[in-house]
Amino acid sequence: MPEIGWIMFLLSGWMLGYSICVCLAVSGLHWMPFSEQGQMTAPMLATGGLRFAIRQIISFWIGMLLLTSGHYALSWLLLTLSGPVTAGVPTQNLTAIIVILLAFLAAALLRRNRRLSVQDDYRLPRRQHLLFKRYVLTGAAGIWILFVVIYAVWLFYSTFYQAGGMYHAGATVHSDLGPHTALMSSFANGQNIPTEYPHFAGDGIRYHFFFYYFAAILNQLGLGFVTALNLPSILAFISMLGLIGLLAYRITGRAGTAVLAPVLTIFRSSWAWLTDICQKAGEHGWFSADFFRAVWTQREFIGSTPRDSWGLWSINVYANQRHLALGISLLLIILLLALPDIERGVGALPRDKERKFPVWWAMTKKRQIWLQAGLPDKKRHLLMAIILVFMPFWHGAMTLAALLILFPMAVFTASRLTYVALAGLTTASALLTSRLFAPADSALSSFALEFGFIAENKTIGGMLLYLAEMLGPLLIVIIVSFAVARWRTRLYLLSATIPLVFALFVRLTPDVTVNHKFIQITIILWNVVAAESLIRLYGARKKAGAAKALAVATALLLMATGLYEHKIFHNINSQIQLTINPASDVNRWVMAETDPNDIFLTGPYAYHSFFLTGRPVWYGHPYYAWSAGHDTGTRETDLENLLQSSDPDAFARYAAENGIAYLLVDRAMRERYPDMDEARLVSHLLLEKRFGDADGTVIYRLKDVNP
Repeated sequence: MPEIGWIMFLLSGWMLGYSICVCLAVSGLHWMPFSEQGQMTAPMLATGGLRFAIRQIISFWIGMLLLTSGHYALSWLLLTLSGPVTAGVPTQNLTAIIVILLAFLAAALLRRNRRLSVQDDYRLPRRQHLLFKRYVLTGAAGIWILFVVIYAVWLFYSTFYQAGGMYHAGATVHSDLGPHTALMSSFANGQNIPTEYPHFAGDGIRYHFFFYYFAAILNQLGLGFVTALNLPSILAFISMLGLIGLLAYRITGRAGTAVLAPVLTIFRSSWAWLTDICQKAGEHGWFSADFFRAVWTQREFIGSTPRDSWGLWSINVYANQRHLALGISLLLIILLLALPDIERGVGALPRDKERKFPVWWAMTKKRQIWLQAGLPDKKRHLLMAIILVFMPFWHGAMTLAALLILFPMAVFTASRLTYVALAGLTTASALLTSRLFAPADSALSSFALEFGFIAENKTIGGMLLYLAEMLGPLLIVIIVSFAVARWRTRLYLLSATIPLVFALFVRLTPDVTVNHKFIQITIILWNVVAAESLIRLYGARKKAGAAKALAVATALLLMATGLYEHKIFHNINSQIQLTINPASDVNRWVMAETDPNDIFLTGPYAYHSFFLTGRPVWYGHPYYAWSAGHDTGTRETDLENLLQSSDPDAFARYAAENGIAYLLVDRAMRERYPDMDEARLVSHLLLEKRFGDADGTVIYRLKDVNP
């Protein structure tokens, strides 16, 4: 494919998604504030701008969901039928050409057959130039968008970039970049279809991976490896912040929340800053030179709760887990698409009765509340179905979070039968994902009721203290906001809190820490109400001066930890980096002389240049595989026994039974298994290649060798 192949892929995907959105129209997206009655007016962003913005975001990601999934399915089919070369063309290149052409063709056909109504959100003004003058952007909105773009580029390129032919990863992100770059390379430089976990070959995969397949496609089509990973990350993060702002404006009707809610997401709330400042003051004294130096040069994430040293709640989580922002974006799109149904449901209740829940429930037993209202609703629900069907392949946790949030809302919504069908469709898709890629015994194998999340004291009191410390002043703001809010806002807050409650009571994988994603989405949705409360307080007429001062002080308290952690994030990643060489002698030989599906037995590699070859390893760093639910204990025991034994034939039989093609012995292998009898073991193996590198790397051939 030409160097611009990746541009054609993105363009064709966006055009396909845009055409689908035009046909489905999303005309049910009425821009009334959910929490109050009245009109939405905003000098910063007009209603036309809202429609334009959400149209572009939905269009792009709908296109990428369909195009990437279609590329994977067609690649699987062609690789199964004809192998890595089809009709004299590399199968992956042929697949890309086919899906790009089909996307352009489908987009043209859909646009040709569309019929726009007067109420259609997609009807453009007669004077096209007004789109960027009156309908979409004002100066304030333009400045905000520019800030978001610059911030996103800084976030991802400061933690992963290429210089001097080497890949540099910041110390805060290299851990997750290990399995993520391995996954991406297994598609771009390997043939990992059907997909297995590169760190634990031969046992399927229990991890959503389509985001990294998308990045691998861009790499195959001419985009550099680092940029191919950073660009989707940037686009997903920008989409997430934009959708948080759009949802906030949609919920509250206040334009300021479109900026403040994303800002509160970036600069998280916690009491960690206060804990750390007090600790440093105790060591160095208040406001001494050593005190300020310690604060300014801090190189460890702060906090007194478990896993705070990981930066679990900081902005680092988005730099570390590149696919998380996209999962959240898809969830937010689903919520925006669902709000009109909730409004139609509550609209069945007269205004003077809307606070009386039993009366409201009796009225919503009407037949029309259970059914769709008309064609616009059917189109909108079809768009929701498209997203929810593909969502488990891209982010399973956010798929479950979407269902958890929609469940209490569906009790109060119209078109209830549709939501039952959507829940069933999403569940079926999730089960299909597991059936296709995970081992047969993996479905819900790690599911268990477990109270306490990662709190040290797993009692109700201990859990409340953990949440109070971890959430900081945000918890106080939400409790006060809930107490004074109208019932629609209370419904929103209760629905937003369900993922947090789920995270506190249920364990889905062996490592309950992964539940932090559910708490993360609750915090994001809470920030919408927190932003509204701050703006209301700032605009209060009674004791206006005191109210403004209190609002500003509360905002600073909410953002204090996040502001401090940004400096820490910069300190760590600018001073501590891990560097790998994608073009090392070992990598060049492996890619030239071995099959893309060959399994290697290596040391417990984590973030390592070897994975850039796209080859899987039998037993990489165990944490990643263990936390995803793979049986690392058995494999670890087998290898320790075999490598420390004096029976090379047993080792050869084990390799033959499990399809291990090569043994790579280097410093990492020798350090992990210090009792390995290397001389006796390798004397019975076929030497394939010896390298003169500092690690003393030697590769032995195991496949096609009789034990």
